[in-house]
Amino acid sequence: MFILVILLTNCKDNVTDPQNTTNTRSDILGKWHSTFYGGIEFTADGNFTDSSKTWFCTSTSPKAEYVVKGKYYVIDDIIYFYDVKMIYSMWQDSSAISGMLSPISCVKISFLEGSLCLQKVQVLEPVDVYNEKMKGRWTNTVWAGVYERDKNPKYSGGQIKYLYTFNTDSVNCKINKDLLFNSIFTATEDTTEYFFENGYLDFSNGNSYFVEFANNKMYWYSFMASYQKK
Repeated sequence: MFILVILLTNCKDNVTDPQNTTNTRSDILGKWHSTFYGGIEFTADGNFTDSSKTWFCTSTSPKAEYVVKGKYYVIDDIIYFYDVKMIYSMWQDSSAISGMLSPISCVKISFLEGSLCLQKVQVLEPVDVYNEKMKGRWTNTVWAGVYERDKNPKYSGGQIKYLYTFNTDSVNCKINKDLLFNSIFTATEDTTEYFFENGYLDFSNGNSYFVEFANNKMYWYSFMASYQKK
């Protein structure tokens, strides 16, 4: 699956408390493979395993860059992931990489000619009063797989909370990222410009989304990956 990976080198709505962890879908069960993104498996008991294809190997049979596993459930065609843990990183023997953080966003399910299509989506909830406008404060929390070379155990997982503050008097948005677990990774705060029109949100940092307001939440849709049944 397509997961943002953050590496540390030696340089000098999401719903996180699932209400129904047995809510799965029979049409997504089994092992799926993508030429570009690797493989993912969903089981009937609500578990998943995701193996990401590496872009750092020219071999015809490259090993996975990382493997994460955890639990999932489905609500309104959206898969929510939780209890995520990384179980393998191709960097585990590298002295140059001290850590790896792989946040997992929700994905929306669709099918096209027998292929499973998973579209990345961020589910945000209002911190203040709900409004169908790009203003105020919005938050979402996601799980992440974690590799930390100098910790014992090296592999773990945890939650990351994002807070987006859209300035109503300017085109600036402040983005706060807080890690809800002890880690060598640290919280961050950035400010970027944004442009929102006709349902499309563009940030000056290069991120773009199609936006939908529903169920007192805001949904940010981005790229989609296609998988075939193995």
